[in-house]
Amino acid sequence: MKVLILNGPDDPAEKDTFLVRVDRWPGRKMRKFAKDETIQVYPIWLAYSAAVLKQEGFETFLIDAMVGQLTLEETMQKVKEINPEMIVLQVSTPSIEYDLKIAQHIKETIDTAIVIVDFHASYYHKELVASPYIDFAVRGEMEMGIKEIATTFRDKGDFSQVLGITYKENGQVVANPDRPLIKDLDALPFPDRDLIDQRNYRQELCHYPPYFQLFASRGCPGRCVFCVWPGGMFRNKVRLRSVASVCDEIEHLKEKYGAKEIYLYDDTLNVSIKRVMEMCQGFIDRKLDIIWLCQMRPDHTSPEMFKMMKSCGCRLVVFGVESGSQRMLDEVIHKGITLQQALNSVRWCQEAGIEAHATFVVGVPGETKETIAETTAFLKKLKPDEFQVSVATPYPGSPYYEMIKHKPHDWRDFDGNIGESFCEDLTGEELKEAIYKMYTGYYLTPASLLKRIYKMRNWDEVMHNWQQAKGFISRTLSFRSLKKEKKSESC
Repeated sequence: MKVLILNGPDDPAEKDTFLVRVDRWPGRKMRKFAKDETIQVYPIWLAYSAAVLKQEGFETFLIDAMVGQLTLEETMQKVKEINPEMIVLQVSTPSIEYDLKIAQHIKETIDTAIVIVDFHASYYHKELVASPYIDFAVRGEMEMGIKEIATTFRDKGDFSQVLGITYKENGQVVANPDRPLIKDLDALPFPDRDLIDQRNYRQELCHYPPYFQLFASRGCPGRCVFCVWPGGMFRNKVRLRSVASVCDEIEHLKEKYGAKEIYLYDDTLNVSIKRVMEMCQGFIDRKLDIIWLCQMRPDHTSPEMFKMMKSCGCRLVVFGVESGSQRMLDEVIHKGITLQQALNSVRWCQEAGIEAHATFVVGVPGETKETIAETTAFLKKLKPDEFQVSVATPYPGSPYYEMIKHKPHDWRDFDGNIGESFCEDLTGEELKEAIYKMYTGYYLTPASLLKRIYKMRNWDEVMHNWQQAKGFISRTLSFRSLKKEKKSESC
């Protein structure tokens, strides 16, 4: 039995932007001033699902029409050539209307079952399966649900016994009970990285190709108001892979693909200091000799932890700081950290010789010009090596979405970059203007520019900084262009 996993093409009507559909934070980015910089994130969840299907004996295919820059017609031609009995279709909030059009074209092209996955499909499973073009939705973690749907098709079994799926039976939408989360992550096969070439993807924070994403755990103990994955997909449960399994995968990536850098893509690597120290000791004992980066909360850290991370190859840590207003962190975002913890963690990280990257969001409920000013001031006090600011997006499944779902909204605005604001006190243009000022005010200073030049040690870092510079120019010029267009439209 043939199963095709598909990340469909982009909407041709969106000429000035390109879509990133398969990441934690799906959305659109401007391409107007950087047409060759269509950054796509490696679809690791789809690669996991492909590995599980192949392990079960299915003839498995994976098409990423986004990274291949395929049109709908070109995608349908490939679908016809494969002629699968089942298609797993990746969907996302900002692209859901076009995703349904893709499903329609598939149904009109071949006779196949269509299964949709990801958090939008998990939240709106009943409404989407009611569409004549969608047969199944897998809710939450997708690998086992996809496998069991395919197995039930092959064996002509009973879909009422498949947990965690929503489907149609005799024209009626049926939602089966939830599937338990995967308990033993070590039992999963490594993601199948042979179906699509990792080199076609670019991760903005990585420096040394070939680089690869890797999960050492799933879930996060945090309850951030805007975050959908920990609650919407993983029910706020944290599950850990064994250190041995993580080391095995790194060795596999080095031996088979020549990996030079690993991005530990966990929501929160430092669920405890002890866990991080155990992983570092495993890297040292196995003599992995790999450059790596990771994502952390600013709590559960120590100077000793960062020193040990540096000793086994850690190059960069991404800290989710979110805001420079303690009130916003406590009362709105529910981050569960203090600004002092963020200051300590960034300082300890840098003192250990590791780069610190801080992420922020603007536009959560209650955000004002004053709270954004607090964040801007705190950023200058924090002094990270790099930072990123996004517009808070209330994806379905997040607590933020529950606050705004009663209001009229356009799914295309759920993108964290160029969409409209969901914050009552600030417009989308005001939020993007604030982000523009944060970037230019921090990066375009003589001290910042000299520091970045001084830190470049090799050609890979020169090229990485050149890519970042082009991205920065693209964002700023695109924003100014959009602002001029809006002004001309209002005249």
